[in-house]
Amino acid sequence: MPINEKYAGAVGRAREQRDKIRGKSSLELRIPDYEDLQISYKLMSEKVTEEVAKQIQKAQRSERGNLVIDAAVNFLISACRAVQVRSGESGKFEDLVDDEDQPVRFDETLAEFLGFEFETAKDVLLETFSPKGDEDGLRRNPDAPMDHFQALASWRRGRAHEIDSDLLGES
Repeated sequence: MPINEKYAGAVGRAREQRDKIRGKSSLELRIPDYEDLQISYKLMSEKVTEEVAKQIQKAQRSERGNLVIDAAVNFLISACRAVQVRSGESGKFEDLVDDEDQPVRFDETLAEFLGFEFETAKDVLLETFSPKGDEDGLRRNPDAPMDHFQALASWRRGRAHEIDSDLLGES
């Protein structure tokens, strides 16, 4: 069906915008207080997202805040496509890869690179986002993972424009 000429420009722009939306398969977010480190998250399936939503609802009903953070952290670990670092050559962010050219995620390689010990992927994520103080053992940014979780939720709803611009990484 031919389009009325007065709408042709807007429809053409909308088509380009739709193509851009379809092509966006990852979201890059900076980790607070790091200038050279960010995380690239992949789009997760509806099934996985619904399961996490159920876990969070259950945790909220239990009134145990740590269960909410646990569910969010587990989602971030699953959604992590790669940890990215700023390249010294170009100044742009690139996937950090291990010796086998595999993307580094919240794993032993990241812990080794950043110089701390860990037991689980959750430990790696928490120690990266919120390192413990040397003397008091308190986490420095304890709620930082929740900012990433909320940003991913906004992105999934098509509301990336609502994400705090300080959190948005470079792609």
